[in-house]
Amino acid sequence: MGTSRTGRKRRSSRRAEPAGRAARPARHVRPPRRRRPTRWASAIVALGAIAGGSWLALSSSLFAVRRIEVHGNGRLTDARVARLAAVPASANLIRLSTAAVEARLEAHPWIAAATVRRTLPGTLDVLVRERGPDAAIRAGKGWALLAADGTVLGTRDRRPDLPMIGARVSGAAPGARLVGLLPPLRVLAHLPDAVPAVRARPDGEGSVVLVLSGGTRVRYGEAQGWEQKNPAIEALLAWADRHGVAAARIDVRVPQSPALAPAG
Repeated sequence: MGTSRTGRKRRSSRRAEPAGRAARPARHVRPPRRRRPTRWASAIVALGAIAGGSWLALSSSLFAVRRIEVHGNGRLTDARVARLAAVPASANLIRLSTAAVEARLEAHPWIAAATVRRTLPGTLDVLVRERGPDAAIRAGKGWALLAADGTVLGTRDRRPDLPMIGARVSGAAPGARLVGLLPPLRVLAHLPDAVPAVRARPDGEGSVVLVLSGGTRVRYGEAQGWEQKNPAIEALLAWADRHGVAAARIDVRVPQSPALAPAG
């Protein structure tokens, strides 16, 4: 051990460990951890996969419309309904607007409502509710067929075998709605077969007058309450038939007190 110039012994800079105390272990330095992908990175990857799958579905020929199934039709053929739907041959079923197809179908006067659904991978299901002719009206030189909601279904040159509306219109294009004729049309649509009406006409302020096949005139009143009025007409006609009475007029404007006036 060396000495300084002054002769004093140099003191060591290290302090001696007290007896009996163990030496401190050397610190262990851990290697840097690898950072795992964050949640944002995972989300971006997932979104990319979804976008890629969506693009594939929207462009793949696997989902092309290959078949149109038609349900609920009775007057229009399946082929006719398919043509009215106007679905392009190369249309993608997923990208196809069902609302647009429904609008095209409901633009036809014979179709009252349409519901369109997709069935993967390539079938379009079409459910229609059709209108039917409930009466006819003189229109120009021909006859117009009318549905119960006043829609003109088409025209005929010859008089059809339907109840007539006692009025005349100058023109009735298919698809037009004659709302002024709704009262007699609604009554005719609800009449049972036992009440064979051949003619109906509006009688002011929503009232309706019917003419039956035997010539009996029926004052029906407003176009409502047919649950009571129709059975009352049937009961009076049955009574007249049993008793050999020719009914000239029947009044069911108050169905709780119906009246019959015999002919002559």
